[in-house]
Amino acid sequence: MNIILVHGIFDTGNIFTPMSTRLEAQGHRCYSPSLTPASARLGIADLALKLAAYIDTTLTDDDDFVLVGFSMGCLVARYYLQTLKGHQRCRIFHAISGPHHGSWWAYLLWWQGARDMRPNSDLLTLLESSQHRLKDMALYSYRTPYDLMILPSKSSHWVRAENHVCHTLLHHLMVKNKSVTHMILQSIS
Repeated sequence: MNIILVHGIFDTGNIFTPMSTRLEAQGHRCYSPSLTPASARLGIADLALKLAAYIDTTLTDDDDFVLVGFSMGCLVARYYLQTLKGHQRCRIFHAISGPHHGSWWAYLLWWQGARDMRPNSDLLTLLESSQHRLKDMALYSYRTPYDLMILPSKSSHWVRAENHVCHTLLHHLMVKNKSVTHMILQSIS
């Protein structure tokens, strides 16, 4: 299976190296683009358009794929799925520590991507109103109650998805959590 992994703010695709290694050991093909600007200075929609272009040039129209988003990458992936018609191509979406309901940390930054991640932002309202487009897709969401980046951590709970709580001590360690990778593998098989 083709697996596209979408990183979070200030990250690159390299954050997924441990997870990709485990997924590829099971025969899957992983793609971890480094979307720029990683600060999301130009907004979530801008990164979603770049994700769409990457998918269109990397996979053929007939290729099935699974999408995995981490942190801000969950919102980038959701925008792609819900607004750019990615739901017509993608089979499964895994959201790892995604700020589905925003994060208070976003008030400390001033650029568009940060404004998009604030609770009740226009972007989050758009995603909330268009999530019905994902009705035929398997959706999974993972969060840690110890998350200090997604505040409150319950913002990663997504009613539309099958939710899992992983007791991982740090936000960035969620992509290295073996149980998250195991659940991704189970969903694909």
